[in-house]
Amino acid sequence: MSNGQSNEPTNSDKRWRFIICAVLIAVTLGIYFQVSHFEFINFDDPSYVYENDVIQQGLTWPGIIWAFAREHYANWHPLTWMSHMLDCQLFGLDAGGHHIINVLLHTATGTLLFLLLNRITGAMWRSAFVAAVFLWHPMHVESVAWIAERKDVLSALFFVLTLMCYTRYAEIKQPDSLAHPPTHSRKYYILAVVLYALGLLSKPMLVTLPFVLLLLDAWPLRRFNPNKQTLLALVREKIPFFVLAGALSVATFVAQKTGGSVAPIDRLPLQDRLGNALISYVRYIEKLFWPADLTFFYMFPKPIPWGEVITAVALLLIVTALLLAVWQKFPWAIIGWFWFIGMLVPVIGIVQVGRQGMADRYSYLPSIGLFIAITWTVCELSQKLGNKKTMTSALAIAALLISATLAVAAHRQIRHWQNSATLAQHALDIDPNNAYVHQNLAMYWFRHDRPDLAIQLLREADRLHPGDPGGLNALGWVLMTEGHKAEAEEKFREVLKVKPDDAQALCTLGTIAVTGGKLNEGLNLIREAVAARPANAEYRYELAHALVVSDNLAEALEQYRTVLHYDPHFLPALREMAWLLATCPHSEIRNGAEAVTFAERACQITHNSDPQCLNVLDVAYAEASRFNEAISVASQERELYLQMGNTNAATMADNRITLYKQSKPFHTGSR
Repeated sequence: MSNGQSNEPTNSDKRWRFIICAVLIAVTLGIYFQVSHFEFINFDDPSYVYENDVIQQGLTWPGIIWAFAREHYANWHPLTWMSHMLDCQLFGLDAGGHHIINVLLHTATGTLLFLLLNRITGAMWRSAFVAAVFLWHPMHVESVAWIAERKDVLSALFFVLTLMCYTRYAEIKQPDSLAHPPTHSRKYYILAVVLYALGLLSKPMLVTLPFVLLLLDAWPLRRFNPNKQTLLALVREKIPFFVLAGALSVATFVAQKTGGSVAPIDRLPLQDRLGNALISYVRYIEKLFWPADLTFFYMFPKPIPWGEVITAVALLLIVTALLLAVWQKFPWAIIGWFWFIGMLVPVIGIVQVGRQGMADRYSYLPSIGLFIAITWTVCELSQKLGNKKTMTSALAIAALLISATLAVAAHRQIRHWQNSATLAQHALDIDPNNAYVHQNLAMYWFRHDRPDLAIQLLREADRLHPGDPGGLNALGWVLMTEGHKAEAEEKFREVLKVKPDDAQALCTLGTIAVTGGKLNEGLNLIREAVAARPANAEYRYELAHALVVSDNLAEALEQYRTVLHYDPHFLPALREMAWLLATCPHSEIRNGAEAVTFAERACQITHNSDPQCLNVLDVAYAEASRFNEAISVASQERELYLQMGNTNAATMADNRITLYKQSKPFHTGSR
């Protein structure tokens, strides 16, 4: 691995670059091709794709507006949502197509990373090795094999493209011409800012990219020269990047806080979060060097092992001090180290999002800095330790062995992502006491008609982590679904003892009370849930439904409107609101034109294939005096019910058709 300086490429260089790119692409596709036969998993994939009515519509203008309008599932990354929409438009719910797009994005990013490093350092083989390790490292499997992590691979592509444009800008504009950069240089700068914005719209973790640009200014671009250009000038040059990063940081924190993903301070004290963050830095390094026991969910350590925290602090400080001491001779070492340390800051857990202690996917881009630091340092040291030719050969052999070993390990790691069961079982093989994985596996079996096994796993999760609100809520829900109402209520009340403002437990208990005829108690509980999570459309929908049951129809309409304000594609709310507006016996409530608007939206979402939505549409047309259309829709609904073998519903549709032929609408209190 030589380190030649960047010059005009020779034909031989171009040939080798082409060969290296071809090898990187071919091997990566070979490693990951198996995912084309994999399924969705039940961890985030439902809300991101296969249970998300908006995403399943494909790329539409209403969908694009939905993606940009507000946070969904505690995240604001509209470009990622749009990419999932495009996948559904191309592949429907064939998970293999969604997986392949992730693989292609990952492959493109790694290949471009090679070209970027080769251009700015002039070191072809070192750059190739870094790209190979990035593409084939088992720790990066999670970001690629998990469909819901589209945000990782999509943002990574924009990250590398931003660096490519920025370095082209920096190459053209000399340090002493900062105030008046050439026109073609400004074009690269503007393009870099645009690409960075697209990256942030894919995943806000890229907020640290402006600092990476400053690191590249120091090495390998060598733009920082105290005699000519100050650090302040270089920082000022990055102002557009910092402004974008700041705006996205605020938007993301608000989204995650609103969505309930940010852990309250009283449940995860700052000292615990800091302790876990320091341990996690060392664990990331350990797993990047020795990628064993990789799992999709690492439990947050409780209690915090403070001995490990002290060791981690010592190691991090010693490494940083040593690298600063050799900065002049080995600039890439400290640059790569700060790249790694800095890019992990948003996800290291100081602001705790979710229940995990760390995650493989968080190392996806930060690891590049560590790979650069190690690769360049090893190559430079080897040239000083022995015969240059001999050491070059030894390094080439070592690089091939390491790359091949990582490729084989990644291929094996990918197999665990075949479906939810294989993924969870692998996690339990690594950590049999992982309560969260028990919960996840339980919900998989519940969805696959094994409630008995689901209850068994959830009880085990409760034993491992007693009092966990998430586990108790899941157990209560499954028990309630299986008819164990009394025990279910007991579990939800246990949640409230631990977490009195738990919206899910409050809402479920409220729904149980309403169903049991305890309307006032139920309404009060659901109102508490809405107060705890005011932006949650599901809880507001349950409140609206309870208000209908208690005959508070005007307030119910108000709540339905609020539901659709937060989620314009919330199908149950669309159906129920249209039905109420069309069939309510109180004339002051009915509004045929508005009922048609909501009913048509519901039918559009379901592609006119849901007879319930067609039912709502025919009564809405009738209330709007559009009787011919009402008859046509009711006839279509009748045929669908007959195909399903539901003769009772088909007869009811016939009865409404008879009514519509007499130019009479259909009115009733509720369905």
